[in-house]
Amino acid sequence: MKLHIKQIYHYLFCLLVFTFPIIDLVKAIPNITLGVLAVLLPFVVKSNDFIKLKDTKYLLAFLLIIFILLKAILYNDFLEDFYVIKKLLIIVAMAILSLPIKNYKQIFISFIIAVFISILISSFSIINLIVEQGSFDFSRGDGINSILINERLYFGLLCCLSIVFSLKLFNETTNIKYKRALIISIIICVLFTLTIVARMAILTLMIVFLIRAFSRLNIKKAIVSILASFVIIVIFFSVNKNLSQRFFYSDQKNEFIENIKIWEPRYVIWNCCLNILNAPNSNILLGHGFKHTTQKLIKCYSEVVTKEKRKNWFITKGFNTHNQYLDLLLSYGIIALLIFNILLVYLIIVSRKNIESLSMVLILLFFCTIENLLHRQLGVFLFSIVLIFYNSEYFQTEKSIKHQ
Repeated sequence: MKLHIKQIYHYLFCLLVFTFPIIDLVKAIPNITLGVLAVLLPFVVKSNDFIKLKDTKYLLAFLLIIFILLKAILYNDFLEDFYVIKKLLIIVAMAILSLPIKNYKQIFISFIIAVFISILISSFSIINLIVEQGSFDFSRGDGINSILINERLYFGLLCCLSIVFSLKLFNETTNIKYKRALIISIIICVLFTLTIVARMAILTLMIVFLIRAFSRLNIKKAIVSILASFVIIVIFFSVNKNLSQRFFYSDQKNEFIENIKIWEPRYVIWNCCLNILNAPNSNILLGHGFKHTTQKLIKCYSEVVTKEKRKNWFITKGFNTHNQYLDLLLSYGIIALLIFNILLVYLIIVSRKNIESLSMVLILLFFCTIENLLHRQLGVFLFSIVLIFYNSEYFQTEKSIKHQ
């Protein structure tokens, strides 16, 4: 009976991870699966499994969450900030529920397959739209987000992680057919990332490739690989109008910097963040809380954005900081930001000798510069997966699972 429950638990965890890339399609299934796993946990977890929670990565993550909880309660921000706090608690739940998991290989495979399915579904939607309209402008955010099953930014993040997971599995297997399948998965993710013009994903993949080239190849081969990649990228930018338009705003009349000021929302958002930081009533030590920070940003949008239509768009959208570091600084002060940064630095130090593990951490680090990952359920799930599995050096075989 115990053996049967362990297998059920393992495959339920695989199902949970499988739902992440298609979370907008399955809605409540991740939460239901979390609940079922919580019920089964006492029957499969061992006392020595809890030793894992003493890992510094968990202690730092829990410290950040406890600090935010205590500050929110003491300053009467708990109810207003609960929409973010309840997502942060997912990190704790995921850490505890992952304790009995030993086979990381199947977890990654579940994720890779789900990303492939999400790409397949979104590709059909894109093709149908192009057939109907004759063309489609991928450089416009609202248009592309309406037909993808995930927002473009998060789709890029999913593809980046899928590529790194595939590379990690590639290095752990000697099965030729398996290796070929993983290579195909990587190529599909790269091509789709370029197709939807996910800027941060493209830049992140470039950096990861550079690091990988210099760490795995000798200098001569690394330089040749980088030059070849550079040529391919130039060709892609030349033939793909959407790439050049989205990266360089080449379809606009003004200079590049002016176009950023006009067309990039984060230019306005981050300037408002700086205004809040520099305001006389700014609380750098403990912050203003998640809700109050957003309210201050909306007030700033109403003051600094001059065009009425654009101003109404900013206010209606109620944009948050779109930067996890600024979010923690403004919402819960320098202490929260310091804990978060120490956590990231620790993850980098621990994973520095394993290129795939390091790549996972760097992907999170880069995406946190343009998005509040901890405000979104999908973002928290992905953060948790990297936190849990980034330093899993070896995979157990399916046979070993059955004999635990």
